[in-house]
Amino acid sequence: MFAELESKVSLSLDAWTSSNQFTFIAIIAHCVSNNGVLEELLVDFKVVFGEHSGANMAASVWATLELYELLSKVFVMDNASNNDTMLKSIEEHCFKIFALIPSTVSRYIKFSLSILLKVLWTIPEGRIVWPEGDEFQANNDLVLDRHPLLTGAFGTMDGLNVMVQESAIEEIENVTFNGWLHEHFVSSVFAFGASGSWHDARVAHPIYEKLRTATPEGYYLVTDTAFP
Repeated sequence: MFAELESKVSLSLDAWTSSNQFTFIAIIAHCVSNNGVLEELLVDFKVVFGEHSGANMAASVWATLELYELLSKVFVMDNASNNDTMLKSIEEHCFKIFALIPSTVSRYIKFSLSILLKVLWTIPEGRIVWPEGDEFQANNDLVLDRHPLLTGAFGTMDGLNVMVQESAIEEIENVTFNGWLHEHFVSSVFAFGASGSWHDARVAHPIYEKLRTATPEGYYLVTDTAFP
């Protein structure tokens, strides 16, 4: 069915138990056809024998992946807790078939990220830069097309918290602990132009400086209340 498809295929699924205690699982494929049309297709609807568990769901999903030759494709699912178990089971299947253990995957990801960084350095459009001159008004024009009341807005700003392992060193552990979210993060802030225990307000200090010294009067970023 997907042999001649040029795009990748994503799968979404849901499982539920009926009033007469039968467990069903539905699997939907999402892809872009060779004609550029977004498609959604119910590829499987089956009974899950046994309990509504991650392992049983994994067996059902794996059978569908094999049937339609989708083992190399990416898929997503609903957010039920037993999906974590299902993902783990499918991951173990992949380890056995492709001989991909976590350490090998980690090395390939690290290697590929270094290649991606080198490529991005060669693409001017991929640079993260502050607007200059007429670019402020050009970005504001794009914003005004959708939000006519935001005169002067040239972009948005938001935080990005990347989860990290808790450090055994007390000073590092204290720096990375976010008291608001009660987890350990490395916090970053990105400002997006319209064309393309540490609070976010502290992390954003360099951007505040750019707004003060490198932004024409009357232009501003749209943020949430984390940036007073």
